[in-house]
Amino acid sequence: RSGFFKPKTTIRSPDSETEQAIFEQNWRDAGVLQLPYGPAYRWEKESFWGARFVWKDATGNPLVRFRYRALKPSEVEVTPSAASVSDLPLLVVFGWYVLITAVQSGAAAGGGAAAGG
Repeated sequence: RSGFFKPKTTIRSPDSETEQAIFEQNWRDAGVLQLPYGPAYRWEKESFWGARFVWKDATGNPLVRFRYRALKPSEVEVTPSAASVSDLPLLVVFGWYVLITAVQSGAAAGGGAAAGG
């Protein structure tokens, strides 16, 4: 992971320098996950106060929703439109990574709203 105002995260296979995917995020916690074989997925914040995010496909269909709640169980919702998405495991695992990183960054910066639910 690199960058401060526009973080960039690369996904690599173990013991390899070959990038499997690149995620570029903007200062508003939105971003794009670009895969080398074509598809791109948009990461968007769904609520202003709470930590709710969603992966969307190129046409804007929601695929996976995430809701982080600090003192209650967090949630992942896989939408029916994600049933045929071969990248679904990557979206779920990497989505949690991005969400937890955002929550930790918000808490470290004193942004308690990012950790709300």
